[in-house]
Amino acid sequence: MRRFGTLLLLLVAALAGYTYWQVTRLQADVAELKAAVARRQYQKAAPAAEDARRLLAEATQGLRRARTALDRGQTRKARRELDGSLRKLAEVSKMVNRNVGNGELTEAWRELKSQMDRLWKQFAKESKRK
Repeated sequence: MRRFGTLLLLLVAALAGYTYWQVTRLQADVAELKAAVARRQYQKAAPAAEDARRLLAEATQGLRRARTALDRGQTRKARRELDGSLRKLAEVSKMVNRNVGNGELTEAWRELKSQMDRLWKQFAKESKRK
């Protein structure tokens, strides 16, 4: 009986060792798959994120031109520049909402949106004066 118990104990220990080895191998496979998925997502998102950065830069330039035009009293030009910047900002917003961008893009989008809102208010005040 004692031999049977020892044999059973060795069998259970071997089974536990085999299970541990399998779990360790599966964890390595899962880590490898996660890395592959992350690489693919980055490869897909990188061009779109670059487009979003370009659009943010263009919207920022348009916002600066609008501010300059508004300071000079050129409300029509300021309005055109603001509208163009707003369209580009809306495109970036769609990209950010599709999780194309990263936290940096989201923060830049929020800052530009805030600046644009302030400029719209200033534009509205200037338009009422005339």
